[in-house]
Amino acid sequence: MREVYAAAAVAAACIGVAVPRLAQGAVSITDESLHALADDMFDDSLDGGGIFNLGRGYDGAYGPDIACSTKKSTSNPDILTERQMRGPEWDEPKSMEVDSILNKLMAVEKVAADDPRIKGMVPVDTMWTGRRKRNADGSIDKYKARCVLRGDIHIKKYDISRNDTASPVARNTSLMAVEAIACLRGQDQLQSDFTGAYLQGVQKKSEQVLARPPPDFREVDERGEEILWLMLSPLYGQADAGAIWNRTLNDFFVAPEPAGLGFERNVNDPCIYTRTEPGGGRVTYALYVDDARLYNDPTPAARELAGRVQSRLKERFEIKFGETNPKEDYFLGANRVSHGPHATTIPCDTYIGSMVERYYRAWTPTTLPSASLARTATRPPGPTSPPTTRRLSPYAPSRQTSSRSAKARSSARFCTRSSGAPRSAPPSASAARV
Repeated sequence: MREVYAAAAVAAACIGVAVPRLAQGAVSITDESLHALADDMFDDSLDGGGIFNLGRGYDGAYGPDIACSTKKSTSNPDILTERQMRGPEWDEPKSMEVDSILNKLMAVEKVAADDPRIKGMVPVDTMWTGRRKRNADGSIDKYKARCVLRGDIHIKKYDISRNDTASPVARNTSLMAVEAIACLRGQDQLQSDFTGAYLQGVQKKSEQVLARPPPDFREVDERGEEILWLMLSPLYGQADAGAIWNRTLNDFFVAPEPAGLGFERNVNDPCIYTRTEPGGGRVTYALYVDDARLYNDPTPAARELAGRVQSRLKERFEIKFGETNPKEDYFLGANRVSHGPHATTIPCDTYIGSMVERYYRAWTPTTLPSASLARTATRPPGPTSPPTTRRLSPYAPSRQTSSRSAKARSSARFCTRSSGAPRSAPPSASAARV
């Protein structure tokens, strides 16, 4: 990505991290003999290569060089198009996806093209998109096929405005703040994932869409009339599907019991929900589209509420929960390593490693800069609790494509190459009190 260094510097500055400035002299990784000024990293002639720092770091000491890619932005190699999903390994994922839409989630009613109920509705084509799901170590976990609506056609044919499609996601700073609070309070936590989240949204009659099944799954009735899908729930790719899903989940969380969960929506971040029990203890739910984390204080009242929340969510939605307080897990492109109830490390080793493998296959860095792009938050030791330290680095967003998310993703695209003496520790000014 051509703007990777500048975007990373901006993203790091937003969380109080100082990024080493490039020296006036820089060299191309792909051509050791080529010397250029730092501003040349934005030049088209360096596309496909990279540059790294030759000077001192921000702390005045020599250390690992900071390298960044100057390659033009390309799509994630694990996200595949319909044309790339023609192998036999995709037959089962496609069948499972259609079965989930038709039978498991009951999101579709099959109707003939001449059915009077759909008179005046324009059918919107669907298509396939795929993704290789990976484990924390970078190995392939499974192939995931997704049947999606042609959103570009949907917007035009159904007159969808930007107000109809707006949907919030949790900010990186909010996720880091929630993690820091969990460390300070010694909270229990676990990860959750909604299965086919958009298909579980509750839409209004005016939001209903008529879809044409994807290739290889189209059929006709005995009269030769085409069978179409009258969507009972939003489909992935539908322009307003995210907004419908967010509205559905929000209504369930803020509604008082027994209709809902009785949580309070954060006024500064609409994807953070909290509830404080009268008997003591707080429960927090942080949501990023269909991935979420549940936090609760280590008190009987908070743990009882957290268990009740899990039960209610399982009753209302198709959702999977991970184990409580795992030693290691993977969330939104970030590794998470627990060192106890009061200390957690959140690096981006897996994501950075995948970028190194993608852009620098012939160049193996000796270290990854998880520590150099981290923020340390320390609480003074109390009379009954040990000091708590938490290292935080930006989560790598995996879904949204806004400019802010793109810049945050760019901050993870750093790798280091050893150049002799190790870099000294960052100055204390980069630490922050929580």
